[in-house]
Amino acid sequence: MKKSKKNLKSIEAFFLFLVTVSFTVLSGCSDTLTNSTGTVTENQTKVEREFSLSSVLKASPDELIVVDLEDLNSPSVSGDTGPVGEDVIPYTYTKDINQEFRVAPFSTFKIKFVSDATGDTLAQVFPGGFAQLSVPAGNYKLHLISFDSYSSSDLSSNIIFIKPSVSGSNIVTHLKAKECIECNFKNTDLSGMNFTDVTLSRSSFTGVNLRNANLRNAYVDSCRMENTNLDSANLINSWLPGTKWGEGSSLQYAVFDSAYMVGCEFSKVQMKGVSINRVHFARTNILYSNMLNATVINSDFDEVKIYGSGFSYTNFTKTAFINAQIQSSNFDRCNLTDTDFGRSALTQVNMAYANIIGAYFCESQKTGITTVGIIYNSTTQCWP
Repeated sequence: MKKSKKNLKSIEAFFLFLVTVSFTVLSGCSDTLTNSTGTVTENQTKVEREFSLSSVLKASPDELIVVDLEDLNSPSVSGDTGPVGEDVIPYTYTKDINQEFRVAPFSTFKIKFVSDATGDTLAQVFPGGFAQLSVPAGNYKLHLISFDSYSSSDLSSNIIFIKPSVSGSNIVTHLKAKECIECNFKNTDLSGMNFTDVTLSRSSFTGVNLRNANLRNAYVDSCRMENTNLDSANLINSWLPGTKWGEGSSLQYAVFDSAYMVGCEFSKVQMKGVSINRVHFARTNILYSNMLNATVINSDFDEVKIYGSGFSYTNFTKTAFINAQIQSSNFDRCNLTDTDFGRSALTQVNMAYANIIGAYFCESQKTGITTVGIIYNSTTQCWP
C-alpha cells in the first residue's frame, strides 16, 4: 500500500464513462434493512487489512470500509487483499438488496462487482459513473483497481472510503478517495495509516486507534474524539477547529506543528510530550488534562479556559495566553520565557521553579500563585 505519483492522463478517457447495470432476480426473500436515516450505524466500520488477516471475514453492504489501494507496480506490502494495484473486499448479502455503486468523478481507480457463485462481473464502474443492480442474497467480491503508477517520491494518501447510504432495502454505496464526511469510525483500528490531505470533517472517532497515523494537512474539524488514541500521530498543518477530545483520549508525543485548533476542547486527556509549534489554539478549553514535558513554541492560547490541568516541565517559549482564564493548574518548572499572560486571570496556579524571564503579566490578575523558586529578572514585566 505504497504511495504513488498521481497520473490522471491514463484515465481521462474514462471520466465521462457511465455504466448502468441491471441484474434482476425473480425470486428471493423480501426482508429489508432498517436504517432509513442514510447514515452509517455504530460498529459498522472495517479496514482492508482485517480481511487480509482472516479468510472468513466478510463485509456487510451497510458497513463503512476503509481501503488503502496501492498503486500499479508498487512494492508488495503486508495487509493487502489482492494483487499489486488491486484490492478485493469480500461481501455477504444476507437478503436481496437494490444496490447502487457510485465512483466519484476524477477518481484514480475503477471497481468491479463479481458474483462468487458464477464468477460473473455484475457491474463495472469508472470515475464519475454508477451502476444499479438487484443483488440476491449471497457472496460477492468488490474489486478496486488503481490507474496510478508507483513513484517512491509521492507521499500522498491512497485511502478510499466505501460509504453506504441505507434506506430500507435500497443501498447507495459511494466510493471516494481522501474524503469521508460525517463518518462513524467507532472502535476501528486506523493505526499507522496515511491520511495526508484527507477530509474527515464532523466524524466520530470514539474508541478509535490512530496511533502513529499520518494526518498531515488533514481536515479533522468538528470531530468527536472520546477514548481515542492519537499517540505519536502526525497532525502537522492539520485543520482541527471545533474538535472535542474527551475522557480516555491520548495524544502523547503527537505533533501538531502549524495546526489550526480554534475552539477545541480537551477534557481528561493525556498530552505528554506533544509538539505544538506555531499553532492557533484560541478559545479552546483544557479541563483536567495533562500536557507534561511538552514543547509549545510561538503559539497562541488567547481566550483559552484552563482548569485543573497539569503542564509541568513544558516549554512555553514565546507563547501567548492573552485574556486567558487559568485556574487550579500546574505550570511548575515550565519554561515560560517571553510568554505573554497579558489581561489574563491566573487563580491558584502553581508556577514553582518556572522560568518567566521576559514574560509579560501586565493587566493580568494573579490570585493564589505559587511562586517558590520562580526565575525572573528585569525583563519580566508587571511581576509579581
